[in-house]
Amino acid sequence: IQYNQQEKAAQCRHNSWDTRCMNLTLRHKIFLGYLIMMSYTVIVAAYAISSFIAINKSTSEIIYVDGAAAENLSKLNDALLAQDLFEKRFLTLRHTEAENSFWARSREFKSLLNDIGASEGTLKSTIGGIGGSHEDYDKLFLKESSLVRARNMNEAEAMSSGPLTAAFNKIVIGIKDLDARIKSRQSM
Repeated sequence: IQYNQQEKAAQCRHNSWDTRCMNLTLRHKIFLGYLIMMSYTVIVAAYAISSFIAINKSTSEIIYVDGAAAENLSKLNDALLAQDLFEKRFLTLRHTEAENSFWARSREFKSLLNDIGASEGTLKSTIGGIGGSHEDYDKLFLKESSLVRARNMNEAEAMSSGPLTAAFNKIVIGIKDLDARIKSRQSM
């Protein structure tokens, strides 16, 4: 018997992975099974947590950045419509208050456009195009206001219905394009 035990020990040293050497009891097998399942559970939990973090980041960006941009875009549109209204009032009534209101809305428009540009770095070219069109719109209004002051109403009305309306429409198209780009980012 002693000889068999020595022979068995020698066999275990030569072939350590042999099943005869792995004298696992039922308790060890159950413990090893639980250890493997716990390791698998930890890996799955880590993957789930990292996925939740990515979803949370994306949701926060949509809520805070894109939501604020959409709100500013609505205010931007309102400021532009108010500018158009004050331009028409100035042309019709020739009141300085309408002209002052036009310029106040122009400053508001520029401020809102800068805010959107700060939060939407990927849309700089579109925002730059809107800003350039708005500068043209302001310059055209300046020419119109000088025509109104010079009492050259026919040319002022032609300016209002021609180049000013075209510049206004170009800005509106730019705002719609910007809105579509922001919404397309939200659906990604």
